[in-house]
Amino acid sequence: MARRASLLGVCLLALAGIGAAIELQADNPEPPVSERGTHTESLSSVITAARARFNSRRVVSARADPETLGYPPLRHPETVRLLFRARAQAADFRTLRPRWEVDLLQGAIAEALAAWTPPVKVSGAETTIERPNGTVLVEHGGMGDIGARLLFTIAADADVRETVRETLSELGLAPVSIEILRAIQPAPAVVARTSEPEAAARAAASTIGTLFGRPSRFVGYYFEVRGPGDEPLFVQAASFRTGAGTTWVSPALEDVISLAYSRGATG
Repeated sequence: MARRASLLGVCLLALAGIGAAIELQADNPEPPVSERGTHTESLSSVITAARARFNSRRVVSARADPETLGYPPLRHPETVRLLFRARAQAADFRTLRPRWEVDLLQGAIAEALAAWTPPVKVSGAETTIERPNGTVLVEHGGMGDIGARLLFTIAADADVRETVRETLSELGLAPVSIEILRAIQPAPAVVARTSEPEAAARAAASTIGTLFGRPSRFVGYYFEVRGPGDEPLFVQAASFRTGAGTTWVSPALEDVISLAYSRGATG
């Protein structure tokens, strides 16, 4: 029930205006500008700095594919491929959360490298997700042409939490957890509960647009809805600097969910 997509392929999310979220948004304040670098700067140091700024507990490591090292100079000076390792809480739909966090970090690294002179593009990534049962999930993906200085909201974490909490209440959803991740700008990870699973599934697309904006005000978001017994109903995650998104839906709601997605096994 999950599938990943990049701007080079078919984006799974299929939300109206999802591509527009990658354009400059004049109504949002300008984010901190990535420092400009040159090829005398260490590629590894850029990745390490981005990883250090990112408040993720699930992303374990990030590095450049050895094929793109040979520095200086870069063996392939126009592109770089990234390698990530992350941990999931279970071998089910919960692999979606570390996937999303990797996408956020990948976007932040791409932003930094796009500011180099001349710019370096992230050509793709390999992500290894470790699962508690001892298995690993290895994924490969590309990404679109991501330029520097993309504009998304830079609201304070406390303000984002309060706005999300108020909006959930207006939508008849109860907050379970609201976390704010920052690879650069805030990206909310929201888990909510509903007493009416089918109604929540039918309203899912509208709810996501109301919570996060259409196009999104945020560089990314993770939204999970649970039923009255804490059972998972659906998840949607998006990262707009990588043009990637993932959707998971409980089999019981596949025929009523208002989100566009492809059916299939997760992980």
